[in-house]
Amino acid sequence: MRCLLAWLLLLAAACPRGRGEVERNDTGGCGDPAAGCTRRCCAEGHRFDAALRCAPAPEDPPPPRPGLGQLRGYPCALRFRLRPDRDPEDAFQLLDDGRLLAPGVAPEPFPTSQFCVEPLGDGLAAFLCFPDQRRAVSVAYPACMLASLPCLAATFLAYAVVPRLRNLHGKVLMCHVASLFLLYLVLAAADLGAFRPGTVACVVAAFIIYFSFLASFFWLNVMCFDIWWTFSGFRPLRGSEKEREHKKFVMYSVYAWGSSSLLLLVCLLTDRHPYVRERVLSPQFGKDRCWFTTQSAEAAYFYGPMGLIVLCNIVLFVLTALRIVKLKKETAMLKGEESRRHDVEENKQRFVLYLKLFVVMGVNWGMEVISFAAGGPQYIWYITDIGNTLQGVLIFLIFVWKEKIRRLLAKRLCPRLARGSGRPGSQTRGTLSKSVATPSSSYSITTKTTCNGETSRMAREESDVV
Repeated sequence: MRCLLAWLLLLAAACPRGRGEVERNDTGGCGDPAAGCTRRCCAEGHRFDAALRCAPAPEDPPPPRPGLGQLRGYPCALRFRLRPDRDPEDAFQLLDDGRLLAPGVAPEPFPTSQFCVEPLGDGLAAFLCFPDQRRAVSVAYPACMLASLPCLAATFLAYAVVPRLRNLHGKVLMCHVASLFLLYLVLAAADLGAFRPGTVACVVAAFIIYFSFLASFFWLNVMCFDIWWTFSGFRPLRGSEKEREHKKFVMYSVYAWGSSSLLLLVCLLTDRHPYVRERVLSPQFGKDRCWFTTQSAEAAYFYGPMGLIVLCNIVLFVLTALRIVKLKKETAMLKGEESRRHDVEENKQRFVLYLKLFVVMGVNWGMEVISFAAGGPQYIWYITDIGNTLQGVLIFLIFVWKEKIRRLLAKRLCPRLARGSGRPGSQTRGTLSKSVATPSSSYSITTKTTCNGETSRMAREESDVV
């Protein structure tokens, strides 16, 4: 939490200053307030180029409305462009007095301190300053993603340095975490303005964001499928346990990385190949932002595959939960009287497992699809959006910040400390183990007998760390 607050304070102090793009000349051209005044985005003798950057022009374009005085320069560092060609609610009109009316954004006209316009082609390009709420959100999103980065790195390293955690589940989690790390790193940089629209860097960043987004979804799907397969009762693959895990990981890698690469190749062809671009819906990466330009392309290439994956994950989650309930009833018949006192603890463990499954299934990403399809005020979805950007923190808390993982890390990184924490005389004389799970499951119920022959505990143990 301290790390997150530090990032928020740092970015809140840094972001409003912008990148030196606010060039104001509020007195030039507006000597007579009665004549009306508007604001141009570019300085005198400049106009927009193809990348919407102010560049020197052979002649200054005429005022947007004859008779109006002109202020010069962007009025604020954080701003967004109105795009009536993409969203009808972004329609705007420059009034006779120089103010800007955008009914879909606000009922009242905007004064010159909150907007600027610039001739572009046969029309006008208009930019509005972020209101206070949107300014806070524009800072909070990249701050949360940057706060997730150390948590994702810590999760990856924890599973990389402990051999016991590098089983099938650990390798799948590491791939998912690596995809999210790359996604948040580039996406946060793009949100903070590191890449200018229309540049090669912005286009490359858009493709990286798209690929890492898809890879994280497909590896999330792999996690859900593997958990479902564990409890499904299907016959396992042939070979030893190590060979089976290796075969599974190869299959999962081909599916996750291959599917992401295939969709990326489709976007590359439709976006960069001239013949295909003219005949098929094109993503138009990096045109006015480091992402899709049109909502139709975003729906076809991103939200469509994302929605299918989320729906599949929800189905797998429901089937897995039903299978766990069935197995719980079957194993209840094998319990003795001495183990009933452990029901509360086992119910708690089962609830934590359900919670892991539900969080891992990506409920927040499902809400992201719903928000895109339903539309409406953006503030309704702020909570789920913040949850998505903090997913690295959630993953760290779920998969690393627990006693079992801390003990394994201490044993690996500080073996002397781990040996010193052991209690002498706690070894058992004999161990009786009965597995009641399916042949492919790694979950078992173990009964341990102590030196005096009494049953010490009946607890559910996970030989794999999910």
